[in-house]
Amino acid sequence: MTVSTPIPIGSTSKTFVSALILAQIEQGLYEATDSLQQVLSGHPDYESFDKSKINPDVTVEQMLSMRSGLPNYNDNRDGVSGHFKSATWKPADNINLVQDAFVETGAFDYNDTNLVLLGLIAEFQGGQSLGELYRKTFFDPLGISAALPPHDEVPSGTAQPYGDLAPFAEGFGNIVEAAPYGLDHYWRGQSRIRWPCCGLISTSEDLARWGYNLYSTSGSALTEPARTMLFESLVSDPVMYQGVMQNYGYMTTQRAYERSGIGTVATVGHPGGGGGYSTLMRYAPELDLSVVVLANSLLHESGTCSADPTHRDVRNCLAARIFAAFAQQ
Repeated sequence: MTVSTPIPIGSTSKTFVSALILAQIEQGLYEATDSLQQVLSGHPDYESFDKSKINPDVTVEQMLSMRSGLPNYNDNRDGVSGHFKSATWKPADNINLVQDAFVETGAFDYNDTNLVLLGLIAEFQGGQSLGELYRKTFFDPLGISAALPPHDEVPSGTAQPYGDLAPFAEGFGNIVEAAPYGLDHYWRGQSRIRWPCCGLISTSEDLARWGYNLYSTSGSALTEPARTMLFESLVSDPVMYQGVMQNYGYMTTQRAYERSGIGTVATVGHPGGGGGYSTLMRYAPELDLSVVVLANSLLHESGTCSADPTHRDVRNCLAARIFAAFAQQ
């Protein structure tokens, strides 16, 4: 495991989706206040969506901020499981797994139906696949290496996932070694159900570069007006997310770390995890520093970090200690 080991980054992939949407808004392709009907009308799969479940009046902004009132397709566990076995798949298949009627917009509800719709919008309005848009807009200009299965191959040397071995065996260990399939098959299914919310594979080195370019005023992932939109989205009432009250904007969270001797360090970013992997990407504006923690397990055991309730897990504990070390300098 090194800074150049490819590791799936889970929900930290959401930061690429929101950045692409903001870039397209600035290009004038559509507005944040446009409805789903306005931005997807004419898409070959849009008519297949049940409009009693997928609200045609929900706006791009409401999906970006997880306040759309849309149901979560992941609640259809049998349907999600079927994506692992299906001979064919397309992103719209995830939307058609939704079982419940939509509710009124406005309340924070973290779910990945929003991300699939935003991914479809980005492709439809951008005229290219999501992977091609990422490469043209972010990967190539910033010198970032990342892959988006199932359309991209799983990078050579990708870290194996570790976690609970059920239903293949008992205890903790290498999930793929315990299962009757290899890593490529594992990620073919995982990437289908995680498109595009959580399916990118990158390295800690590349992800730290992404975090800096996304959030720093010295970064070049977004123009200053687009970055301003991103930060202004965080000016909302705090919500409970991952056990901590924090602000949640356009696929970015804002939270502070407390460390004795230095006080509070404010940070922005997004965590990720699942399927035998963990991710944390945080940027501290006052330090102009991007910190990334990637691991090929869920890192539930917090050790000495458990003494500080603001950290919640070892990822945030490590990040807080790194920020503290820099702040003390």
